[in-house]
Amino acid sequence: MAKKEFTYRGKSLEELQAMSVEDFAKLCDARARRSLKKGYDKKILKTIEKRKDNAKAKPIRTHNRDLIVIPAMVGAKMAVYRGNNFEQIDIDEKMLGHYIGEFVFTRKRLQHGKAGIGATKSSTAITARWWKWYNMAKKNYQSTVGQESKTARAMTTNANISLKYSTEICNQLKGKNVDKAIAWLTRIVNHEEFLPLKKYNSNVAHRKGDAKEGYKSGRYPQKTIKSFLTLLESTKSNADFKGLDDDKLMIIHAFASKGIGRMTNQSKGKIGGKARRKNATHIEVIVSEVKA
Repeated sequence: MAKKEFTYRGKSLEELQAMSVEDFAKLCDARARRSLKKGYDKKILKTIEKRKDNAKAKPIRTHNRDLIVIPAMVGAKMAVYRGNNFEQIDIDEKMLGHYIGEFVFTRKRLQHGKAGIGATKSSTAITARWWKWYNMAKKNYQSTVGQESKTARAMTTNANISLKYSTEICNQLKGKNVDKAIAWLTRIVNHEEFLPLKKYNSNVAHRKGDAKEGYKSGRYPQKTIKSFLTLLESTKSNADFKGLDDDKLMIIHAFASKGIGRMTNQSKGKIGGKARRKNATHIEVIVSEVKA
C-alpha cells in the first residue's frame, strides 16, 4: 500500500513551506491564528534557517512554550524548557498549528499504589517524582571499620520503623555477639524482656523486674525489632558467603538514620486536610570475626 501523502487543510508540505507566516495563519484555528497575527519571533526564524540543514548543529533552545509550530520549523531540532531543564524534540509536519509546549510536559505521570486499610482509592495517586525521592537508596555506610576480609555488612533503607527505637537498639547491639543479639531481640518480641530506653524515655512507664543497665523505663517495639532481626540474619548470610565463622561474629558497628518520610492523609479525612507523615529509617550493621 502506498504511503499516504501528508496534507494540512488540503495543502502539501511543499506548498505550506512556500507560504508566508500570514498566509499560514489563515489556515490555522482561531486561537493559533490570533497568536500569529500578533507577530512571530524573527530571531527564532533566522536561527532555524541557519541550523536546520546542519546535522551537527545544537538544538535551538527556547523558553517560549507558546510558540506556534509553522512550516519553516519542520525538520528542526528544538530544546523546550519544561520548568527545570530543556527537553529536546524533533519538529515534524504533524505538529503544525500546535503550541510547541504541548509536546513537552511540565509534569510527570501519576503512578497508582495500593490503598491502605481504611483509605480511599483517591489516596493511591502518588507522583512519579515522589517515588524517585522515596526509592532513593542509601548507598554509603556511616562508618568503615575493621578489615574488609574479616567483616560483613548489611543495610535496610527506608524501613517503616521508629528512628528513636532504632537508635536505642543500635546502642544496645554494639559489642554483642550476633547470635546473642538475635536471642535478646527474640526475648523482647516474646515480652520476656523489655528494651531499656536510656535517651527517649519521656513519659514511659517502668517495667516489672530488675532494671536493665540502670534503667527500668522500656517498651516492646515489635515492628522495629523484627526489622533488626531480618537485618542481622542478612548480615549472617553475607558473612557465611565470605567464609566467616558464624559463631565468632561480633557487632562492631550499628547505626540508624532518618529516611525519607511519606506524606499521607488521614483515613476518610482528606477533605479536612489532616496530613500524616509515615516514619522511615535507614539501619545498618557491620560485624567482624573475632578470636574465641
